[in-house]
Amino acid sequence: MTQDKTLNRSVALKAMLIKAWRERWTPSQFGTQIKTLVNKTNCVDDADLAEQIINLSANGPSPNRLLLDLLDHSIASQLTSYTAVLRSVSKFNKYNLPHCTAAFLNLVLKHKTFITSRGETEDFVQLSLSLVSLATWTLNTAAATISRLSNSRESKIDRSNLYLCIDLLNWLSTEDSLMACIFYTGKAEDMEIHQELIIAAKGLSKTVEQLHMIIRTDNQQESQMQEQLLNLIQKIRAPLPSAKPKIEKTKSSMILSIQSLVSFDVVLNPTSDLSQLSRQLSVIMTMHKEKLSTMVCELARCCLLGLNDSCDRWDAFTLLKLNRLVEKIKEHKKDHKEDEVYEGLMKVLQYTHLLNTTDAKCRANTFELVVTSFSPEKRKQALITEAEHKKLLAARQRQLEKRLQTEGEFKANVYTESRDINMIFKADSTLQTIIKTFENRTTDSNEFENLLSVMYHIVKGSSFDLLLSAASANGTLPHLVSKLLFFNKGTQESMGESNKVAQNRAALFDMTFLMLVYTVQCFSTSILSSDVEGIFPRWARLCMTEPGNVKPLEAFKELGGTETLVDGLLQQMLQGEIRVQVIKWNQVCASVHEVMKEILLGLEMGSINQDTYNRLLQQLSNKLCCFPICIASWLVSSAYYGEEDPTGARPCPLAVLDQFINMPLPEGEEMDTRPYFAKRNDMMVNILKNMRKEILQLNRMRITRI
Repeated sequence: MTQDKTLNRSVALKAMLIKAWRERWTPSQFGTQIKTLVNKTNCVDDADLAEQIINLSANGPSPNRLLLDLLDHSIASQLTSYTAVLRSVSKFNKYNLPHCTAAFLNLVLKHKTFITSRGETEDFVQLSLSLVSLATWTLNTAAATISRLSNSRESKIDRSNLYLCIDLLNWLSTEDSLMACIFYTGKAEDMEIHQELIIAAKGLSKTVEQLHMIIRTDNQQESQMQEQLLNLIQKIRAPLPSAKPKIEKTKSSMILSIQSLVSFDVVLNPTSDLSQLSRQLSVIMTMHKEKLSTMVCELARCCLLGLNDSCDRWDAFTLLKLNRLVEKIKEHKKDHKEDEVYEGLMKVLQYTHLLNTTDAKCRANTFELVVTSFSPEKRKQALITEAEHKKLLAARQRQLEKRLQTEGEFKANVYTESRDINMIFKADSTLQTIIKTFENRTTDSNEFENLLSVMYHIVKGSSFDLLLSAASANGTLPHLVSKLLFFNKGTQESMGESNKVAQNRAALFDMTFLMLVYTVQCFSTSILSSDVEGIFPRWARLCMTEPGNVKPLEAFKELGGTETLVDGLLQQMLQGEIRVQVIKWNQVCASVHEVMKEILLGLEMGSINQDTYNRLLQQLSNKLCCFPICIASWLVSSAYYGEEDPTGARPCPLAVLDQFINMPLPEGEEMDTRPYFAKRNDMMVNILKNMRKEILQLNRMRITRI
C-alpha cells in the first residue's frame, strides 16, 4: 500500500514538473504548488523531487534551464536537501550530452560554499556518502570527457567540462578542509561505495595517459593538466584527508563589542548627549588597538544593521547623530590622521549586500545619506572634504551600476515594510520651523486657533513620531517639551470667556496634554524639567503609568482633588454635560479619577444602571481625551495595588479600558464644536493601548504564579 502511494506521488510530481515547464512557472509559483505533494520532513519526497528534476532537465541535448532554476529554488526553500541533489547528480551517466554534464558540474560548483546538512546525525552521514558518490561520478565524468576529446580534439564544451571536473576534485580534496573531512568520513562509512571510488580513480588514471595526444603544448595550463589530474587522483584515493585545517588567529570583530552599546543608546537612551557613549567607544578602540577608520566603519555598519529594523530612532541616530558621535571620538583620540574618517567610510563599501538591503528597505541610497551627513553640505565643521565626499559617492555609484548590469531593475524589488528614510531630514527641518513658530506664540485667547492648527499638523499621520525622533537626535526635545508645557499650563484655566474661546482653550489644553503623555511614554518623565510647574509635570511624576513603571495608588491623593469638585462634576454629568466655561482643567484632571471611582461604586451598589454607566463613560470620553488617560493611570494602579472585587459586580480595569478604547465618536453638531477631536481621539486610543499592556503583563504574571 505504501509503495503504491509513493508511486502515485512520484507520477503526480513528474506531471507537475512537466506542467511547470510547459506553463513557464516562476519559482514562487512552483514553490506554492509543490508543497501539496512534497513534505519537508519526508526524506523519500526529498530525494524523489531532486531526482525527478535532474532526470527531466537532461532529456534533450541542452539542459532545461527552467527546471534547473526550480531546483535552485527547491534547495533554497529546503524542499530538497543537498544530500539528495548530490546523489541524483551522481546517477547521471549520459556523457553523450556534454552540455547537460556542464550544467550539473556548474550546479555543484555554484552551491559548493553552501553545501551542508540541516538534519540529524544520520543526515550528516548520508551527506558524506553523497560526497563520495559525487567524487566517483566526477572521476567517471573526467574519464568519459577525455575519451570524447580523443575523438574530437576541438570540442570546446568537453575541454571546459574537464576543467570543471578538475575544480570539483580540487574542492573535494584540498580546497575546503571541512568538505575534505566529511568526504573522508564517507569513505570510511561504506566500503562498497569506497570501492567504486577506487575503481573510478584507477579508470581515470589509465585514461589520463591519452591526454598527451589531446593537449596543446603551447598552452601552459593544458600542459600541466595531466600532472594535475594524477595529483588529484592520488589525493582522492589517500586514506586521510589531504586538506589541512587552516587555523588562524583572527581578531574578533569590533562590532561585537559596540553593537549592544550603540543599540542601548539609540533605543533606550535616545536623548543622550553622546558624551558617555563616545568615551566608552574610545576605550574599546584602545583595547582593540584599532584605528579611527575601523571604528567609523564599524559604527556605520552597526547603523546600517539598525536601519533594517524599520525604527525611526535608528533613522534619526544614523543621519543626525552619527557624525556628532564620530566627532566626539576624534576629540578623545588625538593621534589620528586627517583622512581616517574618509578611509572608514570607504571601508563600508565592502559590505555591498548590507548596503543593497538597506537601500531597498529605506527606499534611498543610504550610503549617500550617511556620507552627506559628514560633508560640508550638512556640517559647518565637516569631517570629510568636498573632494572626499565626491569620491565616496562615485565609488558607491560604480557598485550600483555594476549591480544594475548583472541583476537588471533591482529597484523594483522593494520590501513590503520599506519606508522613506529621507522623512527624517524633513522632520528635522520642520522641527526648526515649529520651534521658531512656538517662540512667537503666547497663550492669549486670540492665538488659540493658530496654535491648534500648528498642533494638528504636528500630530497628523506619523509626523509626531518622526518629529520626536528628530528632536531627540538633534537635542531640541527638551525645548519642544518646555513649549508644550508652557501652552498646557497657559490654557488650564477658563475664566469668563465666550463659548467658542472656551472650546478652543479646552481643545488646546487637551491636545498639549496628549502630546506630552505620548512623549513621556516614549522617553520617560526624565525629559520633564524639575523646575517646571503645572498639572502635567506633577501628574506625570506622581501618577502616570509609564512602560514598566506603574505608580502607587497613594500618590493620587497628592494631586489635590477635592470632594466638592467631584460632586460638582458628577452632578453636571448626570444633568447632561460637563461645562467648558469658568472651569479649571488642572483641578478636573486631578479629580477625574475620583469621579470614575464614584461611578464604579454606584454601578456596584446598584445606584446607577448599566445604561447610565455607559452614558457617563461616553461623556468622560467625548469631552476631553485627557480624562480617559488620567482615569486609565488610576485603573492600572488599582489593578496592581488595589484589592480585587470578589463579587464581580464592578467592571475590571481591563474592561473599562477596552470600553474607552472602543468608544464611538460624537456625531453632528457635537463633533463640529470640538476642534480636531477625531485626531485627539486617535492619540488617546494609542496611549490607552500602551497603558493596557501593563494590565496584560500583570495578568500574565498572575497566571505564571498559578
